[in-house]
Amino acid sequence: MKTKIILGTEFEEEFFTILDRIIVETPQSVFQQLQRISEKIQYG
Repeated sequence: MKTKIILGTEFEEEFFTILDRIIVETPQSVFQQLQRISEKIQYG
């Protein structure tokens, strides 16, 4: 497995935004978001 460096690249901000979401959000809030997305896809 190759390790890629994120710091100092164009992806640094996006990486830390995603990491913050993972740390802050609870499994319940993630489930609710996924459920909303699936309903949008299913019902348009």
